[in-house]
Amino acid sequence: MFKYKAKLVKLDEEIEELGFFIINGIELLCFISSVTFQLELNKEYLVELTYQILDEYHINNTPEQYTIGFKNINNNFNYHLYGSFKENILSVNSIKFTDEFLVNHFPYLENKNIVLFIDRLEISIEQVLNEQE
Repeated sequence: MFKYKAKLVKLDEEIEELGFFIINGIELLCFISSVTFQLELNKEYLVELTYQILDEYHINNTPEQYTIGFKNINNNFNYHLYGSFKENILSVNSIKFTDEFLVNHFPYLENKNIVLFIDRLEISIEQVLNEQE
């Protein structure tokens, strides 16, 4: 798993597990899957970022001219991830994901640019960073 520094910029007022985070300069809407302390806006946290696919994989090879990145669908948890799949890692901008199912069932996409539909990004928050003394 890869770990990132994430700044919490907004929490949803109705859905407590819904948060907007900036990770490597990218604002992402995430499902908060794990946290053991009270979150505060504008604080930075050490996090792990994964994705959840609830049913089946919807994945395609994309032409080179596609822009790598995260495309949120209808302002909810769903995203299209446009990235490169190399050495068993899906890289979307500067954020990397490992996925054994992807590796085992789609090996022909190795060294290709792909688009993957995901049901949600999940963030596991491990600790507060840069806590003022």
